[in-house]
Amino acid sequence: MSGTNQSDWELNELKERIRAQAAEMRERVESTIPLPSQGLSAWSFNWLEVKARLKIAGGLTRLGVMPSLPRFHGMRRRLALIAARGVLILTRFLTNRQSEFNACLIESVREMGLGLHALEKRVSEQQEQIHRLENSIAQLQMRLPSTTPRTAERKAS
Repeated sequence: MSGTNQSDWELNELKERIRAQAAEMRERVESTIPLPSQGLSAWSFNWLEVKARLKIAGGLTRLGVMPSLPRFHGMRRRLALIAARGVLILTRFLTNRQSEFNACLIESVREMGLGLHALEKRVSEQQEQIHRLENSIAQLQMRLPSTTPRTAERKAS
């Protein structure tokens, strides 16, 4: 008789621990990142597009690069290239620092993107863990009514 009371007590204690852990995780997730009402799938965005745009931006960071000038031909092209080379030499003191700034900024955005992507994965893993805990609680609740009548019958005897 005391064994069944002990098992009921342990089951109730386990359920309370799981509920508390699920509530704590839910509060932590909701307090740090407000999720939309549609769920996590509406919050996600296309990381491949972000990476592609950062790659394009990375190719445009260097300002002191000689342009190809494909629309000019012959003598006009040579004159345009000489003029462009002169402009690049005269403005190199500005473009070097701007190029360094652009490269640092692109790298910072790339790192932030990686961090956000990792955070998004972590939040989705936590949401999955919360759902698993809620399913465990539901299963334990289904078992609980089947054990309580037995204990009532044993107590009556």
